[in-house]
Amino acid sequence: MKTEDYPATFAAANAATAIAQKTHFALFLVNAGAAYLAALFTGLAGVTPPPWSESFSYAAAVLLALAVIVLWVSRARRDEQAWFDCRAIAESLKSSTWRFMMRSVPFAQMDTAAARLTFAEQVGHIRAARPGVAALVGRHLDAARPGVTPLMVETREASLSDRRARYLQERVLDQRGWYQSRSRHAEKMRGVYFWLVAVLQVGAVGVAIAQWRPFGLNVMGLVVALTASLTAWTQARRHGELAQAYALAAQELDELRPRVELADTEARLAESVAAVETAVSREHTMWMARARRR
Repeated sequence: MKTEDYPATFAAANAATAIAQKTHFALFLVNAGAAYLAALFTGLAGVTPPPWSESFSYAAAVLLALAVIVLWVSRARRDEQAWFDCRAIAESLKSSTWRFMMRSVPFAQMDTAAARLTFAEQVGHIRAARPGVAALVGRHLDAARPGVTPLMVETREASLSDRRARYLQERVLDQRGWYQSRSRHAEKMRGVYFWLVAVLQVGAVGVAIAQWRPFGLNVMGLVVALTASLTAWTQARRHGELAQAYALAAQELDELRPRVELADTEARLAESVAAVETAVSREHTMWMARARRR
């Protein structure tokens, strides 16, 4: 399904999630970059004659001040928290949308009109549970878009076989593919940053042994600072944990796939959908718990 096929609140929360995530990591990089450049200019100030030494010293002071300001701004904005909360809203709405279309709990055994009312109530409860991002999500909300899209109603009223086929292809297999691609990407990036840090550490040891100080510049201090920055970045991204978590989630969906394929009654389809949505929700809950431990 495309984003426009989901409820308006999902699209708004999804857009807010992307912006909050990008802003959080952008501020992180600015803070780390400013701190590293401050260390570089401090080193240059010690090996250059006036007036360059004074200029480098002033630049280092400005960059340190910038790093502190960015850190304060980041804490005040709380983009990381907004990212978590907006993603929680988007994931919950996505799961509720599929439950609605597949006539799974809590939308089972009710007509479409009653299901629409129940869905609207759920949207309200999901938004109310995250009041801190209500304004952020609201800024991206398109009032012209429906709370229940035509495709949602069309799918709900389709035959059992058509609904099962759509759920299998556009939810189970699509989500499984997303988990697998993210797992491979995270594993790849984990390896890239591991070797970058390893090379820098070996380089720092080599510089220390050779006592290499071109023009008197403390190169080892700069290498160590860069290594620390990269290490902090890898810890923030948590590539290793994500690679494992997404791989396990993909495996769980693989195990649940036959239940969907063999669901030949409304009750069995509703049960298999509930099992899949619970598995997806569990992955997101675990992601939230790991993210909050940073």
